[in-house]
Amino acid sequence: MAKPKRTVYHVSPHPDGGWKVQKEKAPRAIARHDKKNDAVARAKSTAQKNLPSQVIVHKADGEIQTEFTYGDDPKKTKG
Repeated sequence: MAKPKRTVYHVSPHPDGGWKVQKEKAPRAIARHDKKNDAVARAKSTAQKNLPSQVIVHKADGEIQTEFTYGDDPKKTKG
């Protein structure tokens, strides 16, 4: 039985200010927050309800700051 594909959520700056939580490849954000910590908490909460999943947190310049993975990794890799 194949494992389900991991759902990825991004926390990144919103163009109109604040921070957005967006499911990867989704046309729009699922949440917008004034504070980055609030956006990260929302992304983590959403990801934990949709296993397997991952949260990727970006800095203000778009660079990846940190990642959180929940559930079993659907892909086995060497390394």
